[in-house]
Amino acid sequence: MVIAGTILAHSSCSILAVIAGKFVARKISIKTVTYIGGAIFLVFAFVATSVGYEDKPNR
Repeated sequence: MVIAGTILAHSSCSILAVIAGKFVARKISIKTVTYIGGAIFLVFAFVATSVGYEDKPNR
């Protein structure tokens, strides 16, 4: 049952992602999506770097 549930959940999420992606593609240009993706990547990189330095023990 667990396997069937995970397959159903993954399929549902994938279908919703495809539908949402088609909707977004009609409303926003590819260039805008690229800039937003790049900005999000930079934010994640900054957060990962700062958290990595915070967790490092002092010697």
